[in-house]
Parts: sequence; C-alpha cells; structure tokens
Amino acid sequence: MYGYVLYFMGIKFFEHTDKTLEELCRIKGLNPVNVATELESSVSDENESSLDFGKYPVELILQYLSHKHQEFINRKLPYLSRLIDGLPKIYSLDSVREDLKFVFPLFVEDFVQHIYDEENHMFSYIRLLVDASRGLANPSLVYYQSEKHSMEKFSLDHHGVDNEMDGIRSLTENYTLACNESNFYRLTFEALRSFEQELLVHANIENNILMPKAVILENQVRRKYLRKVKLN
Repeated sequence: MYGYVLYFMGIKFFEHTDKTLEELCRIKGLNPVNVATELESSVSDENESSLDFGKYPVELILQYLSHKHQEFINRKLPYLSRLIDGLPKIYSLDSVREDLKFVFPLFVEDFVQHIYDEENHMFSYIRLLVDASRGLANPSLVYYQSEKHSMEKFSLDHHGVDNEMDGIRSLTENYTLACNESNFYRLTFEALRSFEQELLVHANIENNILMPKAVILENQVRRKYLRKVKLN
C-alpha cells in the first residue's frame, strides 16, 4: 500500500532504493510531513470488505463498483504493470520474471475487456431497471432490453474473477519467495496478492449483493410493465 501511494504521488521508490523518503521528498519538492500523513491514512481507511453493502440501494452499489472499475484500469493495473516491467534480473527468478512479463499484459487485456463488457451490458441494463422502477424510462426501451437481457443470464455468464488470477498465482507459487530473494520481487508479489484480494471482494459484491438485488428489481419492473400492458 505504501508503494502504491508513493508511486501515484510521483515517487518511484524502486528507482531510488539508496535514498531515504525524506531525501526523495526533497528531490520531488514534496513536504515529508504531508507524505507521511498520506501514507498513514492509506492503511487506516476502512476496509471495503467490512462495509455492509447489503443495506445500500442498487444505484449506489453500481456507482461504487464503476468507481472501482476505473481505479483498476487507471491506477492499479498500470502500477502492477510498472512493477513487473521493472523486475530486476536474478538468475534464480529469471523464468518467473519472463513468464510474468508475458502473461500479465494478456491478463490486463482480458480483464479490461471484461470490465467494459460488464459496464456496457449488465450495468447499463441494471441502470435502466432503476430508472424504470421510478417511471423515468421509455417503456419501449424497457420492453426491448428486457427481451434482450435478463439478470439470470448475466449471473450465469458472470465468471469468477478468482479464475483470472489462477495463472499468475501459479507462476509465483502462490506469491511466495525464499527469504533471501529480492525485496523488489517480494513487494511485487505482495502487490499482486493484494490486488487478487481486491478482485475477490469486488466479485463478491457483484455476485452476492448487486445481482440478487437486481433480480428483485427486474421482477418488480416486469410486473409493473406487465400491468401497464394489460391495462392498455
């Protein structure tokens, strides 16, 4: 977490392993006290896995998940890619290094595509259901989209994110290193482990909170519009 925060404050710590944080702050023109405060707050924030998302309305959960999608694409994945690109050559870890350099960009490509597909189809459909439940949607559009999509199908098609990290976890032997290996590798592996845990929490919110709520909403909307059709 410290490494992630420093990186996005403009401090590429892995390029200056011979300098203290205070020296780097001086070089970057940053106030060391402000940087230290930011680092402390980064580890004291409430863990999202402890939040009770079940009590939140669908639209708020969607907003939160979309925000996390953008954070993954714009911050987490570029940071992990930079770490993997910068892995030093160590004879005993050369094969791991080369495999990660090959596999991780493929993972990023597939994962980003998964996010865009989810946003453009499932999330878009759920937002339409929210509008329809409030009487703010075009009835023809609601009818067309409900014929084209269903939450049941989205649930069946929604793959567990855990499987997407299986290959990377296997390459790194469950993100473990011998105790005498490089600290940079250790940091990179821990960053990958942390990212996987984030994905698991994210997938749990989608699968076990958002989708069941969306199914209930979908049924309510269909009953509402079915009554309208019968009245007409």
